[in-house]
Amino acid sequence: MRLENFLALTHTSLINEPCVNGFENIVFEAQRVKRGDLFFAFDDKEIDIATALAGSGPAFLALVAEAISDGGVLCGLNRELSYKLTKGLFRSFSAIDKKPADIKDSVMSPAGTTASGYEVLEEGSVRNSFIKAIKSAYEKSQKI
Repeated sequence: MRLENFLALTHTSLINEPCVNGFENIVFEAQRVKRGDLFFAFDDKEIDIATALAGSGPAFLALVAEAISDGGVLCGLNRELSYKLTKGLFRSFSAIDKKPADIKDSVMSPAGTTASGYEVLEEGSVRNSFIKAIKSAYEKSQKI
């Protein structure tokens, strides 16, 4: 799915307007149930970074969602229930207005299930892989 199709699907708009100072100004208006947020990118570098995050990010999150759902199936849930739980997880996560680290800290208890699973993710360099994926998408955006 192309970026503009994803934006339409998620009721988000992408607007290019010239700035007073001559730079191209890109505005992302994220429309939520009760409020919207505006994000401004004032130069080509910020536009390329925004492309990596907002343009490629949905595919990266889809990979995460698919893996979480597959993990549920591996442990014994049927596919439909695992998918519904994963979808609910993403829906509720997007509604929380906290920094990701704060969310992690609030659900991770000492020696608990989250800490155990988190350790496996860190051993697999998941965080570093996502950082590198964003960097790679950014670098590709600079070339096209």
